[in-house]
Amino acid sequence: MTNRSVADSIRELGARVPDPDAPIAYSLTLTAEALPRMAAVFVHDQRTSLECPTWCTVDHAAENPRHLEDVHHEGAPVRLSMPLYNGSETVMVARLAQWPFAPGENRGRTYLAVDPDGRDEDAALYRDAALAFADQLAAHAAGIRRLALQADTAVTS
Repeated sequence: MTNRSVADSIRELGARVPDPDAPIAYSLTLTAEALPRMAAVFVHDQRTSLECPTWCTVDHAAENPRHLEDVHHEGAPVRLSMPLYNGSETVMVARLAQWPFAPGENRGRTYLAVDPDGRDEDAALYRDAALAFADQLAAHAAGIRRLALQADTAVTS
């Protein structure tokens, strides 16, 4: 009886055995771009359709705004919660927003809606202001991290 490797036995059966030292073949494929969807909107009880951005999470069919200008898009919220002794409290919420039919120069422009204290008073930050705000948050987080590294560790029992 000869000593044969498992690979030799597999080859005898006609199967191809890859070289374990050969590079793994791969290919990259482009991801498909998500397309906007058409959403049914009831404005003052009249059905109409509008193009809804891919990031919008609003159930437009469940709303019944009185005017077309009241139709809006909102994205999923990004929340910052702060731990407290009795639970936690949301201290900031950010999301994408757009009012496609609002009057004025910002009509249809997408912005970052930031609610700084959970009271539904949003600040509208367009791209440059939103990026500057994100940089301020990153610097603030770095300052908190520096302080946290100086704090004592928790006592465990």
